[in-house]
Amino acid sequence: MLVTAHPPRITVMSMNISHGALRTAAGGADDRWDPMASLVRDLAPDVLALQETSGWGDHNRQQSTRAEESTGLRVIWPAPGHDTLIMYNPDTVGATQWEDRYTLTRGEPGFSGIGVFTVPGLVSPLSIASVHLAPDSADLARIQASRLAWRCRRYLGPCGEGENGVIIGDLNQPPGEHPLDPQVPTPDTLPAANLTGRWRGSSRNMSPDRSVAELLERSRWTDAAHVIADRDGRTDVLAATGRGGWRVDQAWVTEGLVPAIVDLQPLNVPGSDHKGLLLVMDPGLIDPSLVTVPNR
Repeated sequence: MLVTAHPPRITVMSMNISHGALRTAAGGADDRWDPMASLVRDLAPDVLALQETSGWGDHNRQQSTRAEESTGLRVIWPAPGHDTLIMYNPDTVGATQWEDRYTLTRGEPGFSGIGVFTVPGLVSPLSIASVHLAPDSADLARIQASRLAWRCRRYLGPCGEGENGVIIGDLNQPPGEHPLDPQVPTPDTLPAANLTGRWRGSSRNMSPDRSVAELLERSRWTDAAHVIADRDGRTDVLAATGRGGWRVDQAWVTEGLVPAIVDLQPLNVPGSDHKGLLLVMDPGLIDPSLVTVPNR
């Protein structure tokens, strides 16, 4: 692996492409991939995390192949029927593993696997999960998040150092609270279906269910948007990213990656009902000593 005095920055991009960027919610033909591919080419991420990739494994994986041809990226593992997918630039990062032992049943929301990458200038590997957690049940989303928070820490360097992990995508759940947060949406302005998985309490006393964010926080993961808001005072990173008035599209990192966060940009994704994300990190600023109790 190449080691440089100051390694290049690494970028991780996330997009919820909505019904594979191929269909409407009702199942009709609706090919929206080309402008999305153009955005990917313009931003040239090292790793691309996609959600709602239904149909990408159909017909001999034609859409997966098309995506590779149109972006110059490579699918780490085409997973027919699964809801998330990861692509990467083989010229800038190396893919070494794809863990799918703890994913859920084909066709369910969650995550289809965890990609493990080598990064120039970084001795220990970087694990990245593209996620699309359950929108209809905070309890199920919390189970999925607990698997991610655990498994993304399992990949270490030759001397046991590391635990470099990124969880990015459509978490489908409210984020943790921040002093600069916009106003919380009120339940009476939302469709009834939006109240099943993101709120708790009786109809007379509803409050946001932030249990997924709470689980990640107590598992020593950090919301990258909070890092940017605290450091730079930016509020654009805290704005809602999807329907229902919540910032459901999020990027979380392990302790050592927090000082390496250079930027987080919300993205306007053509043909999607979600904002995308572009996470920029400087591998030279990763501090493995911040993992105070390493996983052994």
